[in-house]
Amino acid sequence: MLNQFPKTFKDFYNLLLSPELQKLLFPVKVVFIVFFVIFIVIIVFVLSKTDFLERYFGDWARFGKGIFALPKFQKERAKKWKKIKERLGTDIESEYKLAIIEASEFFDKILKSLGYPEKTLQQKLEKLSVEEVSNLAELFKAIQVYYDIIHDPNYKLSKEKTQLVINVFEKSLLDLGAL
Repeated sequence: MLNQFPKTFKDFYNLLLSPELQKLLFPVKVVFIVFFVIFIVIIVFVLSKTDFLERYFGDWARFGKGIFALPKFQKERAKKWKKIKERLGTDIESEYKLAIIEASEFFDKILKSLGYPEKTLQQKLEKLSVEEVSNLAELFKAIQVYYDIIHDPNYKLSKEKTQLVINVFEKSLLDLGAL
């Protein structure tokens, strides 16, 4: 009886590798491969929308989110930033204020997309390091101008100061790879 086992196993193995069976199983293999790819895409999508990876991998997860930003988003961001900078082409103080408000909100959205879930922009900035944003001290001052504009409707703003603040945001965005 023991002498028959290797022969039976060998016959079964040959049956599995036979071209006829492989031809019959090909559609089944394709269906399983398609389902596998769909499930992997779903898993990656869900992980990117949650903070699971960030909790376990910290800065590496933020770094990964930044790397996988699509070029399409880069173009949209550059277009939005160009619109913000066009507000400086006028001599109207309210346009300057709007430029800083929009730049701050734009910067806040960028930080959120890079994996900084804190509620306020100030809290997000506190999580940044000088290695990520080289002009972090100037960025805190720029955010203070934003808060001054929001909280004081009589806040006076010159074109030169607006240009400086916008340049600070632009440098920070470039450091983060968002523009």
